Amino acid sequence: MGRGRNWMMVVLAVLASAGARAGLMPGYVTMTIEHVDLNVGYTPAPAGWPDPGQWSLGPRNDDEFPAVQYEGDEALLYVGQAARTTRSGSNSFDFLGVGAGQTYWRLPQAQNIDLLYLGVAGYGVSTGAIESYNASSESGGRVTGTGRWVRMELVSVQGPGAFSVWQNTDTGPRVMMASADGVTLDDSLWVVAGGHNHYNYGFSAEGVYAVTLRPMAFVNDGNAATLGPLDASEELFTIYFGVEALPATYLPGDFDLSGGVDVQDINPFVLALGSLTAYEDYLITQKGVSAGDVSAVVAAVDPDGSGVINVQDINPFVAMLAGSGAEMAIPEPTGACVLLLAAGGVLIRRG
Repeated sequence: MGRGRNWMMVVLAVLASAGARAGLMPGYVTMTIEHVDLNVGYTPAPAGWPDPGQWSLGPRNDDEFPAVQYEGDEALLYVGQAARTTRSGSNSFDFLGVGAGQTYWRLPQAQNIDLLYLGVAGYGVSTGAIESYNASSESGGRVTGTGRWVRMELVSVQGPGAFSVWQNTDTGPRVMMASADGVTLDDSLWVVAGGHNHYNYGFSAEGVYAVTLRPMAFVNDGNAATLGPLDASEELFTIYFGVEALPATYLPGDFDLSGGVDVQDINPFVLALGSLTAYEDYLITQKGVSAGDVSAVVAAVDPDGSGVINVQDINPFVAMLAGSGAEMAIPEPTGACVLLLAAGGVLIRRG
């Protein structure tokens, strides 16, 4: 094969019709600075049916219009470098799993435009579906008053460190969940049907976390004199966080960070080949990647895994687009491809 057949924008000619996606998690999205809620939904079973109701729980991107609801395994919630903070000396923060003066990562309760703004919502639960009760005793005073409460119980945390959820108060942190001392039934938070609230989310180490939750509520049985039966979801729901880290299976060739490899990755790939600085600027200005995380993202999307974006990545990238996992024979570039290459600042050499 002549050298020219290995050079850049020939990709555009070969793969204009290639729609296959590569990667183990096609369709994954990465949310970085959006307003997102962990939104719970509940549909009660029809009257007289022995089956329980249907629960749902997953990230909802509230910055989209209309808002976009995802399943838990369809989205990665990214915690960037701006989340790094230092633990105070107060022993009321021992639940974080790091010592005083040590670094941990926090998605804050108040919005920071450089970070994900993560809340909890019950938008998928109609007020008539569940009973109203006072959750003060059940929550140990962490929530108060009578309402149509949904309880979200922490089942497990898989990851490199401790996970925690708390709210700021005048007297110190109100801890809802903390895995550093083990996971128990006390690790729960509450949201009212149709309601919404914000918390701090803490992580003690970099890496990918899988946080598994179980929603539950008392079902409205139509009898105001009694509390209806508790419906605890038989299905568990896992939410994925990437703390300055992204799943390796998600990234190679995914230059637009859409969650898979397709023809929409061609232009940013060309950009990276022509000017790494321009591609880094694209990641920061258009994809919400923090400046401190750019190098890690570039290394992760590199098709051949060398950590450097160069012409050696063309054949692997073409194979990913084609979905074959093998090198492809690439024809001579057309005139249109030559122009596109020139526009991208990439030198074409013909063999």
